Amino acid sequence: MNKIYLIIFLLIVIGFSIYFGLPLWTGDNEVKVDDAATTTTTYSRLVGNDLIGTEFIVPGLEIKVKLSADIVDFQDGKNQGSIIFLLKEATAIKLDGKDYVAAPVAANTGGSGTFVYLVLFEKTGGRFTQLDDEFIGDRIKVEKVISTDNKIAVNIFDRKPDEPFSAVPTVPQTLVFSITTGQLVKQ
Repeated sequence: MNKIYLIIFLLIVIGFSIYFGLPLWTGDNEVKVDDAATTTTTYSRLVGNDLIGTEFIVPGLEIKVKLSADIVDFQDGKNQGSIIFLLKEATAIKLDGKDYVAAPVAANTGGSGTFVYLVLFEKTGGRFTQLDDEFIGDRIKVEKVISTDNKIAVNIFDRKPDEPFSAVPTVPQTLVFSITTGQLVKQ
């Protein structure tokens, strides 16, 4: 009798494992970039920690803020707001003998929007310097950032054109950038 209960229990455990574990193995969430081999996600996840303490210049305000794993509030005269550095989505790129890191940073500069930027940093002598930033959306969700050769693919969720900004972003998009002479160029 105990063997029957054990077999039923094992079948239930196996069933739950297959049901809940299978979506993790499907690979439907991969980003594809033409003519490039993706780098390992494990390495790109660790690179964000290296940027903590790096100076970030808030686009449009030219206010310098140090990146942190937490929300950082800033104020300079009449300008105030906060930034959120998405360190888990930072990715490393090696191009023409130079080391770059691309990372999304969200900034609220006092209005109702939260503007998300892809920021390019260059590492020289163990120190990172911000080279460029590109606006990628207002109140979007960044799903993943992947680097390949000189290209960066950013998976985001945005809203439909007729939806208000208060709507939850549900429309998947992939934005692709290349690095040309230290600048991000949208493809």
